[in-house]
Amino acid sequence: ASTTIGFPHGGHTTAIKAAEARQALADGGQELDMVVNISAVLGGDWDYVRRDIAAVLEPTHAAGQKIKVIIENAYLNDAQKIRLCEICGELRADWVKTSTGYAPSGATIADLKLMRAHAPAHVQVKAAGGVRDLDKLLEVRAIGATRCGATRTREMLDEARRRSGRGTDVVVGAVSGGGAAQLGSLALLGGPSSPAARGVLDVEALLTRNPDVVAIDDLIGLTTTGQLVGHMLPRIRAAGITAIGTVHIGDLRSTVALMGTLLNRPQDRPILDDSAVDAADEVELVDVPPAELEERLRQGEIMPPVEALQALQGEFRPEVLAALRETALRRVAEHCDRQLVAYMSTARIQEPWEARPRVLVLVPPRPGQEPVIRRAAAHAIRKDDALTAVSVRRRSRSEEEKRLIGSYATLTHQLGGEFVTIDGSDVATTVADYARGHRITEILVMRSTRNSSSKTLRKLIRLVANVDVHVVAATD
Repeated sequence: ASTTIGFPHGGHTTAIKAAEARQALADGGQELDMVVNISAVLGGDWDYVRRDIAAVLEPTHAAGQKIKVIIENAYLNDAQKIRLCEICGELRADWVKTSTGYAPSGATIADLKLMRAHAPAHVQVKAAGGVRDLDKLLEVRAIGATRCGATRTREMLDEARRRSGRGTDVVVGAVSGGGAAQLGSLALLGGPSSPAARGVLDVEALLTRNPDVVAIDDLIGLTTTGQLVGHMLPRIRAAGITAIGTVHIGDLRSTVALMGTLLNRPQDRPILDDSAVDAADEVELVDVPPAELEERLRQGEIMPPVEALQALQGEFRPEVLAALRETALRRVAEHCDRQLVAYMSTARIQEPWEARPRVLVLVPPRPGQEPVIRRAAAHAIRKDDALTAVSVRRRSRSEEEKRLIGSYATLTHQLGGEFVTIDGSDVATTVADYARGHRITEILVMRSTRNSSSKTLRKLIRLVANVDVHVVAATD
């Protein structure tokens, strides 16, 4: 895992930076990106700069981890850049990095040549921003820069590299843009001139190669036969190959359906079925702050400049980014929720675990149930709970009862819940069985003066001793 220290301008005190580093290492950090104190550099206080870097570098190396020192070239002259590279070499930093993404400009060829010339051989150089196309990437590589920023791709390749280091047979099936510069010792399917180097997956070549693991950059990319990569995952899994892939949350069908006009995405841009993600054993959210993402887009680091300009006017507007981040967080939470329910079923755990509360509202086929449905929905929204309305069908229903249940189902769906009708001869027993099977944590029931309803409520409370039962007044 990688994290930042003193971000974004390096103005934190040395003590705070050191504390940040210790906490990051304790939390499992493996690469720390430290921003130098730019004010101290501009003021020529080189002793302070050295102590500042050392305070983060020493505990990082003591923990066996790596450190990148960000020197923010856009604000410095060549003499200052050279002195920083020399200090980083003397302290034995692992990398020097051109920028944070917050400065007016990112990596330039001149800067990278300067840094490579004055940083010792044991210090690697990372280009951040400004690498806009393959020609620039190849030029950067020729200079000697060993990394270019590409967060989502980098995370995928880091995972592939970890598995390869454990002796697993790993191949990169497709990689886009700057990701090619980050392969290192990882094998690229078909070699550097293959379709994989252009972000295109050759499924037949992959099946013939038959690795343990394949890393695929962007599941909405295409195969050599023109199919969507994500839709080929079942075939890859059926061959016994584990796939590690990346996808943008805005490319999922459910996101497009929910946010279509807000996204303003091109009509011809591919859409990935949610089933490709739902079937995953593990989902990891890779996120960057909106300001950093915007800067990386402007620098052409993520996509070509023309596409980046369109994105900034469309799917990467601030309000869209906020909605996409919320959608991504919810999807990851739902994935974890499904895994928990599956584990509880396998482990035969009957009582609910309140990892994510689930509210059930009991809806009989009688008039006037709208208030309890709305109360349940409001309760669920306040606590970010999942809402299910349940109606028990004990016999054939009249046309009026069917109409009522239909209207209650419509209201429930409008309020973001799920409506379920269950056949059963006893309401309390049927609801209790459903509550146990679906890990319900709370049940809402409308108060009724009917004697039979009171008996049902008392029985239900006895049957679901581990579930909170709320009796709601009949007011809207």
